[in-house]
Amino acid sequence: MTGSIGTPPPTFTQIKAQFTNDPVARDHHIRFQDGRGLYTSNKNSLASIKAFFGFGSQLQARQDKREAGVKEIKLAIDAEFGAGMGDRAFQRLKDKGLDTSHGIKGSQLGLVQLAIKGLQSEDQTAASRQREARIQQRTDTIRAGWHSAPQRLLVSTALADPRLASLESGQMSGSDFMSFFADNFDVCSSAAFFRASGPQVNADHIGCALSLSVLDRVQRNSAITAQDIADLQRTLGPFMSDLEDLMQVSAPSQVPVGLVGPITNDKMEQLTQLVFDRYADGSGGWELNLAGSEKSSMIDKFNNAPSGALGSNGVPMDAGVERLAVLKDALVTAASSQYMAKGAVSGALTAMQV
Repeated sequence: MTGSIGTPPPTFTQIKAQFTNDPVARDHHIRFQDGRGLYTSNKNSLASIKAFFGFGSQLQARQDKREAGVKEIKLAIDAEFGAGMGDRAFQRLKDKGLDTSHGIKGSQLGLVQLAIKGLQSEDQTAASRQREARIQQRTDTIRAGWHSAPQRLLVSTALADPRLASLESGQMSGSDFMSFFADNFDVCSSAAFFRASGPQVNADHIGCALSLSVLDRVQRNSAITAQDIADLQRTLGPFMSDLEDLMQVSAPSQVPVGLVGPITNDKMEQLTQLVFDRYADGSGGWELNLAGSEKSSMIDKFNNAPSGALGSNGVPMDAGVERLAVLKDALVTAASSQYMAKGAVSGALTAMQV
C-alpha cells in the first residue's frame, strides 16, 4: 500500500474523511495510481471525456484504476483493523447487494465503515463465546477429576468439618482458620475449588493459609520435596490461568525447583519471601486485611529477622523460621477479623460434588 510520493499510506479513517467530506469526491469512484495515490477524476479531464465516449483503452485504464483504488482501501483497512478485514468488509457489502466490482464511490465509504463495525462486534461476541466454552470445558474436566471415590471422600470430609460453620459465620479464630485449610489442603488448593466466586473473593486469606501450611510441612519434615514446590507454586495463585484477567492479579513468582533437598535457613528465607511478596507487602495482587499499624509492625518484624526471639525450644530462631512465625501471626490477626459470607467455602465444596 502506498500513498503519494513522500507521504505515508493513509489509514482507512483518513481515506473516509477525505472522500466523504468533499462534495465532489462523494459522487465519484475512487481511483489509485502509483505516484499519485488515491484520487477521484475530474469530469472535464480529457481521460474522462474519452472514457465517456467509449474509447476502449481509456475505459480499461479507468477500470484498472478503480480496482486498484478498492485494493488500496482494503489494504488500509487491514493495516488499521487487522489482516483480512478489508476483504471481509467488502464481502459483507456484496452480500447486502452492493456491487463494488466496478469500484467504490466516496459516499459509499460510510457503508464500509458500518460493515467493519458490524464485523468487529461479531468477532468480539465470537471470541467471548469461545472463551466461555473453554472455561466451561475446563470446569467440566476439573469437576470430572473430583468424581473418584477417594476425592469425593475428601470433599465430604471438608464439608463435614465442624470448623466450616464458624468459618462462614465470622466467629472462627485465626488459628482455626489456618488449621481448617491446612487439614483440607488437597481439596481447598485445587482448581475445582477456586472455580467458585467465594474462594476467588477470599483468595488473599485462603491462599496465604494454604501457602503457610506448605511451609509448615517443610519445616516439620526438615526437607523440601518436588511436591512441596508444586504445592507452593499452586497456592501462590492465581490458581487458574484462564481466570487471571478476571481476578486481576499478576502472575506469581516462580518457586525455584533447585530448593529440593534438606531444609536450610537460606532456603526457608527464600520460601517465606515468596509468600511475603504475594500476600503481605501489597505488591503481589492479594494483600492480607491488616490495619495500618499491624501491617507496619509485620513488615518491620519480617525484614529485621532474626531478632534474637526464642523459639518453642528456648533457642533463638533462625531468620527463616522467625519469618514464618511472623507471617503466621499476621494471618491469624487478619483472619480473626475477616468476614466470610455464608456459602463462600461450603458452596464451592458443594459444587465440586455436582
